[in-house]
Amino acid sequence: MKKVILIGSRGFIGSYIFRQLSKYKKFIVHEGYKENINILKKDSFITAFNKVKPDYIINTAAFSHLDPLSLPEIFKINCNAIIDIIDFLEKSSFQGKFINTSSALIYGSKINGKIKETNNYNPEYKYAIAKAAVDKVIDELGDKIECISVRPFNCIGIGHREDYLVPKIVSHFREKKRTITLGNIRTKRDYIDVRDVSRMYVDILNTKKRFKSFNLATGKSFSAQNIINKARKITGHRIQVLCNKNLIRSNDAENVCGSNVRIKSIGFRYKYEIEDTLKWMIFS
Repeated sequence: MKKVILIGSRGFIGSYIFRQLSKYKKFIVHEGYKENINILKKDSFITAFNKVKPDYIINTAAFSHLDPLSLPEIFKINCNAIIDIIDFLEKSSFQGKFINTSSALIYGSKINGKIKETNNYNPEYKYAIAKAAVDKVIDELGDKIECISVRPFNCIGIGHREDYLVPKIVSHFREKKRTITLGNIRTKRDYIDVRDVSRMYVDILNTKKRFKSFNLATGKSFSAQNIINKARKITGHRIQVLCNKNLIRSNDAENVCGSNVRIKSIGFRYKYEIEDTLKWMIFS
C-alpha cells in the first residue's frame, strides 16, 4: 500500500485526482484538509507528514490566475509555501515523489509551435511568475529528492468555474440563451478533460521514469469558435456571438498547444476527445 497526501482535494483538479486515486486499492489517500494542513503554515504540513509518513505528496492548492489578489498574497501560496515544503522534504531526505501543480502560463504568449517542457519560461502574469519561480527551484534541485512539476493546459469538465471560457459557453447552450458575449473567438487553446488529467497524475505516480516536469496537454488546439460550433452540433441550438473588445487581451497568443510526447512516453493514453467532454458537460 502506498500512502498519498493530497493537498487541494476539494478543488477542481484535486477532487478528480482524489476520485481517481480512490479507485486503486494500492493507494491510501490522506486529504490535506482532513490532516489539518494549512499550506501557508509549514508546521501544519510537517505535523501531517510525520504522522502519515507518505510515499507520495500531490499539491494542487493555489490561487487561480483569475483571482483578484495582491502580489504578496499570490506569492505566499503559489510560491513561498511550496518552496517551504520542498525545503523540508530536501532536509528530510524524502524518498518518495512530490508532485506540484504548476501552469502552462509559465511559458508565456510568445510561442511558436507545440510547447515542450524544455521551452524557456516567459511568464507574463503575477500568477505565472510565482509558478515559474517554483518550477525554477525544482529545475535546480539535484537527485536527492524527486520533485515533479506538472503543467496543466486548459483543463475542462464538470465543476469548473463559469468565469472560464468553456464553462461559460456550455452554460449558455444548456440554458439555450440566444446570445453570448466573448472576446477574441479565434485564438486557439489546448483543452484537456479533467478526467484525463487525473489519470495523468496517477501515471506519473506509477512511472519509474524520472522527469522534472510534464505538460498535461493533448497536443491539439481549438478556438472558441470551434467550441461553439461543436456545442451547436451536439445540442442543435444556435447562438449569436457578440464581441466585447474589453474582453480581448493585447498579449493573447494566437495558438497555445502543448507537446504531449513526454506524458505519452510513460504509457499514458487518452480516454476523452473534446466532443466527449462537451457532451458530458452539456448533458450532466
